[in-house]
Amino acid sequence: MRTLLLAASLLPTLAIAAPDFTTTTGFQQTCQHAPQTAQMANANADKQAFVLCRDVALVQQVSGWLKTNMARLDQSKTGYKQLEEDLHREILLVRDHLRTTRAVLTKINLQKGDGLKVTPGTWQVDLDGDSKIDVWEKYFFAIPKAGTRPFEVHPPMNEPDYYANEYQLDASFRIDQSDILWALAYHQFAEGIIELVGAYRVNPDEQKDFERMVYLGDPKGMTRAHALITKGFETSLAMSRSVLAETDDEDEWIPNPKQKHTAFPLTLDAESFSTWQHLLEEVIPAWKGKTLLVSEKMDSGMLAGVTELCPAGQGLNIARYFQKPLKYPMQSFTAMNRDGRMHLPGGCQTVDKQHPKSGLFAYIRDYMSRHENDPQAPGMHFLRHLYWVN
Repeated sequence: MRTLLLAASLLPTLAIAAPDFTTTTGFQQTCQHAPQTAQMANANADKQAFVLCRDVALVQQVSGWLKTNMARLDQSKTGYKQLEEDLHREILLVRDHLRTTRAVLTKINLQKGDGLKVTPGTWQVDLDGDSKIDVWEKYFFAIPKAGTRPFEVHPPMNEPDYYANEYQLDASFRIDQSDILWALAYHQFAEGIIELVGAYRVNPDEQKDFERMVYLGDPKGMTRAHALITKGFETSLAMSRSVLAETDDEDEWIPNPKQKHTAFPLTLDAESFSTWQHLLEEVIPAWKGKTLLVSEKMDSGMLAGVTELCPAGQGLNIARYFQKPLKYPMQSFTAMNRDGRMHLPGGCQTVDKQHPKSGLFAYIRDYMSRHENDPQAPGMHFLRHLYWVN
């Protein structure tokens, strides 16, 4: 009798198939039976399924929230205040979700054969909660075709021919440890940005006092944001080194220059990796405040704007703005409108041996000059690279 009871208790477990992210039905069934909490995700397959299913559910949650609440934007001031509170609650929900999945990603250590095979173009979900799957929802997770087109931002397309022409609808790849680092970096960046946004609040009742309408509500959120984004940069650098160390070439996601069997929408050559790593090696110390941002007279655009922030002989210490964030950031913009200079108190520091000038701006200038004859706008090309590679 005891043996029969034990066998009966195992039947639900045995009936659940291995995770399948290669078909629409497999995706739906996998997410239906995937671990519901991080604590329940023990094996590598379960951890991967937990993260994939939870992240798709997060996209669904945010899309549904936006569809429901966009109509409230034309309400009265009282409505705006309630909307701000609801928005802040949604921001915290997204942050907590990302925090949970990030923690699971840090615990995944794949050996050969542990990675799940995925075909994102088959993941079909009712994202906006209207009980139907439109064309854009059907192909939302599909992978674009490889190419050199510039970075573009536009509303979701609802035309089947667009996806048939521009996307690899049946593209598959098998997750490896480099891909886990790729996903982890994205989660760290996303959570850091959400922490940054969530640290500030908007008080619609202060519309008559523009400078105080946006205020710092959670200083510790700024500290968390800085730490998470720092980790994101470091993970991205580690990921690039991990990809370069790979020797196989089968069902790849993000490839090194020697890997050809890949679904990745960008072509990454040796120069791409060199640029990526050199840029991060300049960004990380600048972000940590170990080097200071100092622009030159030859700079233009956003780089030239940094000249206005600090006196001669000083540079911008990014870390200081997270250590001592502005209580009312809009005050800086109103001050700029009055005298033409941005006022960011406390962020400037004397350039010395302990805090030398960063080489970041010089490297960006060099990158732009090397690509000035590129038929694609170098800035947009660079943004597309950042969007996919982080």
